[in-house]
Amino acid sequence: MPDLEALATELEKANEPKFQLGLQVDAWRVRVDSNSEELITHLKRYFQPFVKEISNPDTHVVAIECDEPDWGIDYTDWEREGGKVGRKDAFADIKGGRAIWKVRTGMQFLLGETTRLAAGRCLKNDNQVINFIITQYITWLLEHEYALCHAAGVEWHGKGLMFAGFSGGGKST
Repeated sequence: MPDLEALATELEKANEPKFQLGLQVDAWRVRVDSNSEELITHLKRYFQPFVKEISNPDTHVVAIECDEPDWGIDYTDWEREGGKVGRKDAFADIKGGRAIWKVRTGMQFLLGETTRLAAGRCLKNDNQVINFIITQYITWLLEHEYALCHAAGVEWHGKGLMFAGFSGGGKST
């Protein structure tokens, strides 16, 4: 069985992540390291209101721009919602955490106790790196006893209304 920490260490040694980005959203602080200066520039633009020098992050994310890694992992397809067809995501529980494979793009992610690594064509799929970072924020919120829900909201003259519901349930229509 592959070892998550060994896979991450090997990939980082071969693709030194020497470019950094610090972000702070409310109390959450994250540092993103990458071997791609261009990716860090894209992320800085996207997260511009939250860019900040971070010395002691709550979360550390590494994004490695590289060919699709061949880690020899036997992935299991993630079961899709009813009515949706085709392979999209696959996962494998490995020593030290979980590996996730985005089938359509070839992007792979390692999630361990402290390891948060994205690998593959990060520039071409920067939306997946952005979603990965946002997911780490959501995880942090849940670990700090926040409640989350899938919802849509409207505001009218300083008053708001929230519609919670399942995906595809018509909240936005």
